Amino acid sequence: MFVIVIYDSRTRSVVIARDRFGIKPLYYSQTGRGLAISSEIKPLLSAGLVRAEPDLDALGELALFRYVADPNTPFKNIASVPPGSIARVDTDATIHFTRYWKPEYEQASPGPAQPDSEATRLLKETIDQTIRSQFVADVKVGLELSGGVDPRASSPGQPEARGSRDTRPSLRSKLSPKKRTSITSATPPPPAQTN
Repeated sequence: MFVIVIYDSRTRSVVIARDRFGIKPLYYSQTGRGLAISSEIKPLLSAGLVRAEPDLDALGELALFRYVADPNTPFKNIASVPPGSIARVDTDATIHFTRYWKPEYEQASPGPAQPDSEATRLLKETIDQTIRSQFVADVKVGLELSGGVDPRASSPGQPEARGSRDTRPSLRSKLSPKKRTSITSATPPPPAQTN
């Protein structure tokens, strides 16, 4: 992850570059006073160089996809340098973009069709292997699921990844099937009253 900004005093030009995947953000704005560059939008707005005018098309994209694709931003007159790009800014404030890296995708050969059971086994094996590789640590590691991932698909590999079986009783195993469907939080129910 990197962002590079180089000013060439001989040619009075600026070269800016962003890492291949765009992990590090890089925003710019061309104003009447020159070029402003920042790794965040807030400094561009707080410096008073750019008015905070919303870009309604980008806000629609944000509402629909929860993401604004590069080079757009939620603000007019502020753009993002695309990932894997180098931009050269000349003295007349003209920006020339060059893509120095682009992902290449290989077309997988279809191969023979596999039965569903074999495809399911391969998928589970791949998921478990991926999860195990993420649980390499000197301390206990937790697992948080979000984004619609089915816990049954991703949590089975977790205890084995730690090197020991998790034998702690779960809340799920203590409840009847009827009560299991009504659980909406991780808070256990109060203990049963005994007389």
